[in-house]
Amino acid sequence: MVTHAHHQIVSHVSNLCTKISQLFPFPELVAFHVHTVADRNFTAGDNIKFKTELFNTGNGYNLDDGVFTSPDSGVYIFTAHFCISKGFNLGYSFVKEEETIITGTLYGCDGPNCATPSAVVMLQKNERLTIRCRDGPCQDAFVDDSVGTNTFSGALISMTHP
Repeated sequence: MVTHAHHQIVSHVSNLCTKISQLFPFPELVAFHVHTVADRNFTAGDNIKFKTELFNTGNGYNLDDGVFTSPDSGVYIFTAHFCISKGFNLGYSFVKEEETIITGTLYGCDGPNCATPSAVVMLQKNERLTIRCRDGPCQDAFVDDSVGTNTFSGALISMTHP
């Protein structure tokens, strides 16, 4: 008798768990972290591309074109870390589907300088986000050595439900 009641309870709990997971699905992990500027021969309007991938869970970031394509709709956080050489300036923009989300300028007047811009962005599935060189020329501005490493990272922090 107790065994039958136990099986019924387990069955009900299992059914409830299935229904709850259908109503409130856990998002798949989406996150990437890349570093070291890939192409130093670019100018204003070009994507800043990185050549070394530490991880790319969800395969949203494309090393070839420097673009993140969202595999799921949701709220994402993106962070870059730029280090530039003395005497150079770097104008950059985070761009979502040709819309500038944030923009800034990093100045290397008195010596190498680093900055870490970030943005929280709502993306629909398959929308694209990249970082672009805003003011050119950008080549040779970046330092990737003991002074600092240039990086770009992003992660899904909350899925939106249809």
